Amino acid sequence: MKIFIVGLFPETLSSALETSILGRSVKNGSITPVFIKLSDYSIRPTRRVDDRVYGGGSGTLLQCEPIALAIDEILESSAEKPEIFVMSPG
Repeated sequence: MKIFIVGLFPETLSSALETSILGRSVKNGSITPVFIKLSDYSIRPTRRVDDRVYGGGSGTLLQCEPIALAIDEILESSAEKPEIFVMSPG
């Protein structure tokens, strides 16, 4: 089973996939992690994927276009319809 990990720095999760139950699953071939960097799907020449918060306020947010393009590519390359989980720290 392929597990697609999409994010700004998806490789930071590779250590979690080398230990415990997940690590054993990777080693025996039950799961195959595929790391996808959102910056590869940026619509800007600078490869940035963040934007200012709309309506004021502090902080930044992710643009929806790179996320949608990454998910579209995953859907097109998958033989079966994948489950999609969106994780957010808020």
